[in-house]
Amino acid sequence: VCPVSTDDVVIQRDVPPSNANAGPNQLICATSTNFQGNNPAEGTGQWTIHTGGGTIANQFLYNSAVTSLNAGINEFIWTTSQGSCPVSRDTVRITRDVPVAAIDAGSDTAFCNTTNGILNGNSPAAGETGTWTTLLGTGSASAPNNPNSGITGLTIGGNTIFQWTISSQYGVCADSVDNVIIYSDSTTTVAAAGSDQFLCDDTTTTLVGNAVRPTESVVWAKLFGPGTVVSPNSTSTVVNGIYPGSASVFRYTISSENGGCPDSFDNLFVVVDSATTPANAGADQYLCNIDTAILSANTLKATENGVWSVIYSPVLPTIDNINNPNTTIRNMAAGDSVVLQWTVNPLFGGCPSDSDIIVIYIDTIANPANAGPGQDLCNLTTATLAGSIPTSNEIGSWSVISGTALVTTPNSPTSGVTGLTLGASSTLVWAITPQFGTCPATTDTM
Repeated sequence: VCPVSTDDVVIQRDVPPSNANAGPNQLICATSTNFQGNNPAEGTGQWTIHTGGGTIANQFLYNSAVTSLNAGINEFIWTTSQGSCPVSRDTVRITRDVPVAAIDAGSDTAFCNTTNGILNGNSPAAGETGTWTTLLGTGSASAPNNPNSGITGLTIGGNTIFQWTISSQYGVCADSVDNVIIYSDSTTTVAAAGSDQFLCDDTTTTLVGNAVRPTESVVWAKLFGPGTVVSPNSTSTVVNGIYPGSASVFRYTISSENGGCPDSFDNLFVVVDSATTPANAGADQYLCNIDTAILSANTLKATENGVWSVIYSPVLPTIDNINNPNTTIRNMAAGDSVVLQWTVNPLFGGCPSDSDIIVIYIDTIANPANAGPGQDLCNLTTATLAGSIPTSNEIGSWSVISGTALVTTPNSPTSGVTGLTLGASSTLVWAITPQFGTCPATTDTM
């Protein structure tokens, strides 16, 4: 009798979503990529960030672009869902590798006379790996992954080329490489510039250094004074522009093949004298019983020096200043001579010296002459004289003042006399003269 009450129920049966497939993991050297998830046949999909970072262009698109990826590992979840059915999830890992930041194998380096050395590459960034390899030569890195590895096995006089390779953390980005040359120089030849040069009146000369190995280099350089080096990189070179009175210093430097060994150098002096002034010791001097004299040699150029020296003297005299052309000489022995030499020397000895001789004669005062007693002869035309005997430093001589006498040996005090006239007289003079004739003679008449 009562009305019926009814109600409806709707039962919806959802179809499960397609299984989520986020696609393969990716290892890239870029900041962006595209997802490779599946396009669900049932339901819808959505991308979410699980770890890392990145910007998803369209989170509901299975192959959406993703940009601004963080360096390293980034994980994203692809979720498919439909209605009340359980969702399906899958995770994809996108690893972003970072390009190598910098590469530097260091400067080419030369070592000296050794088979060992050290490398100087830059340090890899965190996560990167550096490796040394030998491209050419005999050397090898003792710690190949150390930027400052030691080197062994170098050839002295040779070189080795090393390559420094830095690889990215995950090996996807390209390797960066840089090369360096390592030299091991032979010990530098010891430089010898030659003997110092002392020249006379020249304006040019030749410098000759010692020979070097073909791999070495040389340089002639002027350190002081005038002169132009014509061929500075040759062991032998002409130098122009020097002149009399000048002094120059030149340096000869030998460098090893690549500068690994210290340079060796030697200095050379080149001095040029002007022509020597001819020496003039002055006129010979004749003195009477005086032991002192003033010399008068010629005056010299400022670049010369003069020297007095004693060549002969019975006793050694005293020269006040041997370098003064007008010096005084003292303590000479009377009755003898003194022979002096005035020598003119150039400043550097490049030109020959010149010399001149002066003789100083010193007489003693003559002894009194005694001609002996007068002689009365009987019917004779000859006689023998009896003058006083001169000393060894004196000379005696007879002269006839009047009469016909002839002295047979004029310098003998006991000379014979001939040519006398009977009944007449002859007058003779005996004179004693000092040996050099400077002091006055003494005389006596008979």
